[in-house]
Amino acid sequence: MAAVDLLRLAPEGEPDVAWPTWVSQAALLHHGLAAAFGGEDPRPIVGDALADRLIEAQLSRFAGIVGPEARLLLRRDTWPNAMGSFLADSPGGLDGSSMDRPRIRTQLVRGALDAIEADPSIPDAWVQLGAFSAGGLDDDEAARLSSLLIADPARPARLVAAGLDPALWRTLLQPLAWRDRHEAGRLAVQIAFACRRLDQHRPTGGPAPVAPETAAPELVELASILSACAGTERERTFGDLLNAYADAWPAIVPLLHETVGNLTARTPSGRAEELWRAQNMLGAR
Repeated sequence: MAAVDLLRLAPEGEPDVAWPTWVSQAALLHHGLAAAFGGEDPRPIVGDALADRLIEAQLSRFAGIVGPEARLLLRRDTWPNAMGSFLADSPGGLDGSSMDRPRIRTQLVRGALDAIEADPSIPDAWVQLGAFSAGGLDDDEAARLSSLLIADPARPARLVAAGLDPALWRTLLQPLAWRDRHEAGRLAVQIAFACRRLDQHRPTGGPAPVAPETAAPELVELASILSACAGTERERTFGDLLNAYADAWPAIVPLLHETVGNLTARTPSGRAEELWRAQNMLGAR
């Protein structure tokens, strides 16, 4: 596979229900039960003992809490279903139970948003929001997250400087990019600029609050996700985002140049025009 194809494989919006990386054993079992029993509660048919075992197979433990397995929990009934797959349905009889996925996911996302709006400095609330917004957000949830990030675009950089995983940037911005890639792109560049400002104000001789070697790979990954929402302009958008990162944080230019060079080397020359353009722009700095 050419490296440029990695930009073309990412979905332009919410993933299809059959997207492989979002399908787990628990998800197959969950949707398979819906295919077998329709909207009916399978418990009266299979019996309590087997029904309990089937539910148990769809659960996992996270931070001491038992709930639906992670990829199953994040799957949304609103995702596209290009093939009319059974993977969009849920069995009946789950409302209000430990397997009521929409209710649980909504409580986790909105609980995190409530906590952040009350006190944006709480790292755990941001981690919870990032973890459970990865599969998408409702319109009002996306609007609340967007308002929080626009009000303080440096917050994600400060959270990583305080010890959180930089993958948080991706999980926060991807669901926004599915609605407005331009706004998400501006926020990504502001994260890079905030990292630069944190570095400029660190104590003399102290370590970088956000090390370029840590941030650059995540910013590149973020650029690939955001550019996936640009349709036929994916490669150009990817290069433009990297160039904007370079403007915002010159210290990461060598790392960005090396990354694009690796991508270019793995792409046939006839398809590498936009990657060459990005590589040349970065190399000329």
